[in-house]
Amino acid sequence: NFTEATGKFLAEGASVEGVVVNIDDFTNLDDARITISQYRAKDIPIILVATQMNLSHDPFIAQAAGLVIENAGIVAHGAQRARELGKGAIGGIKSKQLKTGLKAFFDPASRSIRRME
Repeated sequence: NFTEATGKFLAEGASVEGVVVNIDDFTNLDDARITISQYRAKDIPIILVATQMNLSHDPFIAQAAGLVIENAGIVAHGAQRARELGKGAIGGIKSKQLKTGLKAFFDPASRSIRRME
């Protein structure tokens, strides 16, 4: 029943309409990789979501249009990678409410993400 959430600024980037891929929804990273590949094959932007991000998530971060990281501050790995790659990132939003497949509008300037109908 997610509609909209506002978090904290982590990195500047473009607003995007896309689909959520929540890494926490997968039991292994290979399944996440397959899902991301399927959306990218259809030219659907990825909004990557996770409780935390680390080095093992770098290939996914590189393919994402934006990041939502629940437990991240300005110096967190995912936030730093987002800035390096010019992608928006917001933190402090409960990752459980953002399920893989959710169509959403991601707006790092307003630190928000909202469900698209």
